[in-house]
Amino acid sequence: MLLLRKLFFLAFLIVYVIVCPLLILYALGYIYNPVAQELVHTGVLNLVSIPSGADIYLGKSRFSHNTPAVIRELLGGSYKITLKKKGYKVWTHSITIEAGKAAAFKNILLIPNNWSPENITTHGCKDLIPIENEQLFLITTGSDLGSFFVYNVNGNIRPLSSAQSPFSAMPVTKVYYAAKSDAIVICGGSSGDKRYLYLNLKDKKPEAIDITNLFPDTPSSITWQAEKEPDLFARQKNCINLLKVKAEKTYPCYWDNIKGFGIYDDRVYIIDQNDILIHQTFDTHKQKNLSEDMHLAKRLFGRSEFYLIEAGNDEIISFLGTKGDFIVNFPPYHIAAKDVIGYRFDNNPDLLLYWTKTSLSIVDFSVGRDKTVFHENFKVRTIYENGRNIKQVFWADEDSHILCNDADNIYLIELQPQGPVHVEFVGKIKNNTKVFYDNGENALYYLDDKDGVLKRLQIISKQPITISPPG
Repeated sequence: MLLLRKLFFLAFLIVYVIVCPLLILYALGYIYNPVAQELVHTGVLNLVSIPSGADIYLGKSRFSHNTPAVIRELLGGSYKITLKKKGYKVWTHSITIEAGKAAAFKNILLIPNNWSPENITTHGCKDLIPIENEQLFLITTGSDLGSFFVYNVNGNIRPLSSAQSPFSAMPVTKVYYAAKSDAIVICGGSSGDKRYLYLNLKDKKPEAIDITNLFPDTPSSITWQAEKEPDLFARQKNCINLLKVKAEKTYPCYWDNIKGFGIYDDRVYIIDQNDILIHQTFDTHKQKNLSEDMHLAKRLFGRSEFYLIEAGNDEIISFLGTKGDFIVNFPPYHIAAKDVIGYRFDNNPDLLLYWTKTSLSIVDFSVGRDKTVFHENFKVRTIYENGRNIKQVFWADEDSHILCNDADNIYLIELQPQGPVHVEFVGKIKNNTKVFYDNGENALYYLDDKDGVLKRLQIISKQPITISPPG
């Protein structure tokens, strides 16, 4: 009996000393490599696709589970990942697995072999005018105001102005709009009788208010803040006129001798003629000098005649010059020296998207939070080159995809945590028109290139995610 007890104790000791450490090492990602005859640290790969249920291939070997899935015990090195699903294009990507780390590809969008857009109108349209509103855009069937219609993403189409409006037959030459605003300003009429109309699209039957008398001259631009409607700010050369729509009063050169202007919350940003950045309240009673270095200010704002200023959040301020130079308030300050025509902040405050006529780039400000002694405050990554005429760019599916309108062709760009981006052709739209992207529903609205019919295309369809058991 004593011998049997000793044998049991010895067996338990062997299990405790040898097997338990092996189990712990295995749980930490270590496995025994028979080729190298040693324990090696492995990595993990997480794959999530939209739609789910795609077959997974590592090289030529098929994985036992479909997406979404977690693949463990991968030796460090390069792998070719392929996803296949019936009715969709094959998705292929080369990745690198690092020992002890997880590589996560959580936003793989499988592209259908054939897109299936939905017809919204039964007749052709002349133009689509996005107005930087999350719910509304304009479509037109002609050039006069009576041919303008408001489309709501809920599916409602209504005339922009009533048939009884005295301006129904007025030719429209330009539409001004502001981000997140329900108001628009329409410029039209003839050269000898130019008119400016103010409309609030929140009204089911918006009536055009003639505000022509508020404009002493043709403005270079008109802007306003949604929360302070209907006060408008019209730029003429180097001054900003304040237009009080309700009071029917103009304050000429409310801000004078300036070379930069922008609005954020309850503040106005101004660059004066000495290249000094100032922010002040709307009533101009309180102001603060934000340029501590005079030499730096002159170096930053000495290229262009005027700068459009936008605060993406409480930290990042951007400046786009009339010569296309693009600047932010983080060293080294200059993002691009010329040719920038547009930019768009993401919901993620660390990312900014900007484009020229031929290229598209992302600015990542998160690198500036690095704690090393020498670090960059932002990093610029060009993700799309050799474009022909980029007119619109949208963040899609948060910050994982980008939609690009390049020369009336729509491309979907998929960003991945490592490796090159995926660029997929979505379709062609009517010549010289724009598109509207509903970020909430991930749906694209555009005019068909053949008959001008308004169409809706679901770009991304969210599905509930259930991770397959680890393999």
